[in-house]
Amino acid sequence: MDRGVAEAIRQQSEDLSEELKELEQWEDAVKAKEAARAQRKATQAVEAATVVPPIRGTVPSLKEAVRQQQTLNNSSSNSAKAAADPIQEAKERGNAFFQAGRLQEAVAAYTVGIDLDPASSTTHVLYANRAMCYIKMGQWSAAEKDATTCVQMNTGYAKAYYRRAIARKNLHKLKEARTDLEAVLALSPKDATAQQEMVEVTKAIQAERAAAAASAPAANSAKKRIVIEEVDSEDDEAVDGADSVPASIKPDISAGEQQLRQARIDEDMKKLAAARAQHESQTRLEAQREAAAQAQRQRRNQRVEIIEEDEEETSKEASAGPLPTSPPAKSTPAPPAAPVQHTKTTAAAAPTPAASPVAPRPRPAVTKESLTTPKSFTEFERRFREVEQMPELRNHYVSLLHPAGLSKLFGSNMTPEILVGVLESIKTFNGTTALQFAKGICQVNRVEDMTLFFNSKEKAVVQEVLDLLKSSGGSEKEIQSIQRKLKPF
Repeated sequence: MDRGVAEAIRQQSEDLSEELKELEQWEDAVKAKEAARAQRKATQAVEAATVVPPIRGTVPSLKEAVRQQQTLNNSSSNSAKAAADPIQEAKERGNAFFQAGRLQEAVAAYTVGIDLDPASSTTHVLYANRAMCYIKMGQWSAAEKDATTCVQMNTGYAKAYYRRAIARKNLHKLKEARTDLEAVLALSPKDATAQQEMVEVTKAIQAERAAAAASAPAANSAKKRIVIEEVDSEDDEAVDGADSVPASIKPDISAGEQQLRQARIDEDMKKLAAARAQHESQTRLEAQREAAAQAQRQRRNQRVEIIEEDEEETSKEASAGPLPTSPPAKSTPAPPAAPVQHTKTTAAAAPTPAASPVAPRPRPAVTKESLTTPKSFTEFERRFREVEQMPELRNHYVSLLHPAGLSKLFGSNMTPEILVGVLESIKTFNGTTALQFAKGICQVNRVEDMTLFFNSKEKAVVQEVLDLLKSSGGSEKEIQSIQRKLKPF
């Protein structure tokens, strides 16, 4: 869950709790005033009816006065109990049944309280308690439904999110359960039970992903299996028909048919060998072109533009048969996507075989002065690929970014390779700058999902960044938030 949403939920829950507390205090004050007024009236009526003026010359009994006061107090308490909230009584009765292990009766008591006033300010607690009973009974769907109703009535009630997460976990809705646990930790960050459940749910999600990844190659291999069955040809039918011929002429016919069949097989094998050789030649040529294109992309300090060869020479080379295993060092195949202007120049020069070759034009090397702040992800990715293998230039290029704008720059285009490269640069910054970049990178989409599948070397980079942040004097709350994103375990 996004950190901003969690903060908003927490703020709303605190505001709602304060408003409910003020409302309850106001209701208690009004009830206390009404009870005091009723008690005064009852006391005056009792005193007027029972109190007799003392006989002159005697002292009233103190014990009798205390007894009368106790009687009045008992009567007022009984009247207060009679006027108690029936929903609260249903809740207390359900709690008593739950503690005694009588779950069915507890569900019935909570249901009575809900039916009395479904829109009461305290009804959401009854829904949450009934959901807990359903969890104990193993009725996961009913528990999820009641917990959802409680969340809709009070979005700041952490217990409802937790109980719905438990129900969804047992219903194998792992992603939804993780979302609920994130809400619980946003409302109650120190809830150890929710933290443990978060670890278990995350491990279950990882296990599902690993199982899916393991089953994918098997499914692909199963799809590629082709059952080949031998089908009788016309020649076979002719051979089978020869079995019905009289024995006197059977040997001559079989020998002739076999010779004809063998000749056809030899011809087909030659065609197949020629086609296979041509296919291997084309495959090898494409592989060489791809290797040249890859080498072209990997050049960093000095990039050489490659001029596409004449189409006539390419066609001659392809028709000449299979290429040798090790191609000549002087002939460099052209990349698949050559610049348009170079292709036109070559096409114009094609009619003149004796034309001199075009000299390669070296491109200027990348320097710190040539690096500028990127305006889009495409520009960043292109430049980052050029300086990725040069730590000094890479660190300088990353330092040109605005930490607060990383989420907008990357959007949903972040890749694990770029993430690791940015973290490699962050660990070289000073503490304050590294903290700002770490907070910015945590706002990028899918960062947490990528870190779940880091290998040991990439996890070590994350740990170095966290150690730098801790040593720089950053707040514990910010560092824990960053650690939850970059290092879930």
